[in-house]
This record gives sequence, C-alpha cells and structure tokens, in this order.
Amino acid sequence: MKLLSSLLCCSLVALPAHAQDTTPYNCERLTIAKTGSWAAPIIRDLCEKQEARNGQTFAKILGKPRPSLSVYELPAYGSTEAKRTGLACIGGTAMHRLTNGWEQLRDRQYNWLRCRDL
Repeated sequence: MKLLSSLLCCSLVALPAHAQDTTPYNCERLTIAKTGSWAAPIIRDLCEKQEARNGQTFAKILGKPRPSLSVYELPAYGSTEAKRTGLACIGGTAMHRLTNGWEQLRDRQYNWLRCRDL
C-alpha cells in the first residue's frame, strides 16, 4: 500500500497543469513523415490509448471531467474548414463554435472529446 501511494504521488506530478496541456504525451508527433518509421502510426495509437487511460484515471482521482478514449480528427483552429463547419481541434480538445465563443464537445458519458488536426 505504501508503494502504491508513493507511486501515485510521483505520477500526480506529471498531470497536465493547464487547459492547453490536454495532450501531455504529444502522441501526434509520431508520424511516418516525422520519424521515418512505418511503425510510427501503430505506436501513436498505443500512445493515445495510454494517454487516455491515464487521463481518465487521474481525472477520476481528482474529481475532474474525463477525456474520451477515442481520438477524432477535426480541422485545425483557424483553418477555412473549421470556419465553415464550426468544429475545430484546439489543443487536443474538440470544440464547437458558438455565436459568442466556443463550447467543449462531450460524448454520451460526458467525457470531453479528444482530437487531432486533420
């Protein structure tokens, strides 16, 4: 039990501190173009799943909203497609444009939707 609590305390230091840190593992950098490896997309998917699991666990411990397990591809913030559809990926979070700002998208279990740029 002591080992578990010490591991938990050490791992809590690595939690995202700001809203812009919704993707602390930076899994999106694992692409064939950036790494030159054919295994990069496979490793990226594993990285994203582990990131989601850790995010859900820490959010549950801290009583905060949980991230979704799936990652959606949405247009980047400021792109013409994002302006046309009103949907954008902002810092790894799926957002919907309102008349006076942005709304964070959620799934049926009220997890906030994670995304990456198209």
